Amino acid sequence: MSEFPVHLVKSRRRSVAIKVNHDLSVEVRVPLRFKASDLDSILDRYHHWISKKRDEILTLPKVRELLFLSGELVPILGKDYPVVIEIGKKLQASFTAGTLLLTVKSSTTEDAINKLGMKWYRGYAMEVIESRVAYFLSQFKKEPTRISIKSMKSRWGSCSTSRSLNFNWKLVMAPLRVLDYVVIHEMCHMIHMDHSHKFWAEVEKRDPDYKLHKLWLRKQGRTL
Repeated sequence: MSEFPVHLVKSRRRSVAIKVNHDLSVEVRVPLRFKASDLDSILDRYHHWISKKRDEILTLPKVRELLFLSGELVPILGKDYPVVIEIGKKLQASFTAGTLLLTVKSSTTEDAINKLGMKWYRGYAMEVIESRVAYFLSQFKKEPTRISIKSMKSRWGSCSTSRSLNFNWKLVMAPLRVLDYVVIHEMCHMIHMDHSHKFWAEVEKRDPDYKLHKLWLRKQGRTL
């Protein structure tokens, strides 16, 4: 019996693959003919590696929860700003004078306030990212056909073969230089769709410190 949750996944593969998830559970992917009785021996063989990975996850920064309550601090472009809630005639949100101001009715529920805050974040993300794409556009011969803001679980952005750019709304919580790196990264895919040396040369040309920004996302991105 394993000391941690284990999920056995059978698929059309030839080898065994082990992954430690962020909830500390272990996913073991095996060939279709794999015998469940052999699972313990696999876990024993990789016990040290699994324990090491679980320890690494435990030391990662915790995911930050957005709380839209008066006095709470929320991250906007790498800095924390207070939330201010006031009673008004209609629901609206604005970022002014260093505060995220949420105007609500006296009858507005907590769930509705959260939706208002999230709607503002997505709208502000679109506003900032569109302005940054426009800022860097003179450095490219091609233009994006579309810019979209989406919720992405494991990606910060993407670029399709039709030059449609998609960005994770959570980027607006990161420092502007980090957000710029992702914008540049995806725009460079309009030149090279792969991650070849030529692609990274195009990124570095526009963001000489891209490795630092990439590292920031790797270490701090999951907290957003």
